[in-house]
Amino acid sequence: MNRSSKHALILLLAVLLLGLLRVASAQQPRQQQSKHHWDVLYLKNGSVIHGTVLAHDSTNIRMENQVKDTLVYPAQEIAQVVRVPRPLRVSRQGFYGMIEAGAQFSRDEGAVLRAVAGYRFAWQWQAGIGIGLDDYELRSVPVFADIRYDFSRKTHSLFLYAGAGISMPWPSGEQKIGNEDPEQKIPGLYVHAGLGHKIRLRNNNSLHLSAGYSYASMTTKYPIRDWRTGEPLGTYTTYNYSYNRVTITLGYSF
Repeated sequence: MNRSSKHALILLLAVLLLGLLRVASAQQPRQQQSKHHWDVLYLKNGSVIHGTVLAHDSTNIRMENQVKDTLVYPAQEIAQVVRVPRPLRVSRQGFYGMIEAGAQFSRDEGAVLRAVAGYRFAWQWQAGIGIGLDDYELRSVPVFADIRYDFSRKTHSLFLYAGAGISMPWPSGEQKIGNEDPEQKIPGLYVHAGLGHKIRLRNNNSLHLSAGYSYASMTTKYPIRDWRTGEPLGTYTTYNYSYNRVTITLGYSF
């Protein structure tokens, strides 16, 4: 990918990022105005009951609590009733998927795509296996283990992520030496880590924006050929690649 194409791709990702964040932020008021709420009943004796008010008049309030029991409270025992957004359901455990795309910067710039499939456990921990496309100075395909931790189960939450694996070189046509495929493509270390902000939507779906660090190393070897016959001489020219990048990604989990 040439420099102008990279700039166009990064601009497209930035526009997509702004659009999705605007959709996510606009969705929050609609959720609060919808039926996804519950009533909080504060009694004068200090008790607090969450549920749905079914009926009320000057003498009683009839309410269905969280376990679907119908309760009746005399009006004189009630301090106040408050309607609040219903907390989003976050499964304690279960399988999940995630896709994310973004840009990475150092002495060059490029695009990054990742897909992760894994398992959510203990509410806020997620662990999975991922594969990606790392389009930088030398294009590569990272395969990695990924772990994430959410700081809370609220609608908005910060999270940490980290991953490690291998980076397999996959040079594009313009990245090949002499327009020739390398005879040996040797994977190297791949690592990423960072901090992000998650916006939960519903049914464990979420949108997130993250910033972090990624490292990739790999090696390619090209045969040295006889200048007269073009036949390989049995020796190689070795190219070692090592990249440290700042990465910004937008992702969606489901």
